[in-house]
Amino acid sequence: MFFCVCFNLPKFFEVRARDDGDGVELTALRLDPAYNIYYVVWAKLVLIEFVPYAAIFLLNCRIILNMSRAASLERRQTKRELDVSAISRFTPTMGHVIAFSAS
Repeated sequence: MFFCVCFNLPKFFEVRARDDGDGVELTALRLDPAYNIYYVVWAKLVLIEFVPYAAIFLLNCRIILNMSRAASLERRQTKRELDVSAISRFTPTMGHVIAFSAS
C-alpha cells in the first residue's frame, strides 16, 4: 500500500485548479517531456505491465517444477513399492528352496 501511494504521489502534482476557479490546468511537471517519458510511459510499463506478468510467469514455472518433482517422487515411490512387493514374493520361495534342499 505504501509503495502504491508513493508511486502515484506525482499524479497529484500534474494538475492544479485555475486561478479563476473554472476547471484545472496542467502544471509544468505534466508538460515536462522527461516526466512524460520516464514516469508516464516507462515506469508504468515496467511496474504495471512487466512486473505482474513476469511474476505470474515465474510462479507458474515454479508450480510446474514442483508438480513434475512430485510426479517423479511418486513414480519412484511406486517403483520401490513394486520392488519390495517382488522381493517379498521372492523371499518365501527362496526359503522353501533352502528348506527343501536341506532335508
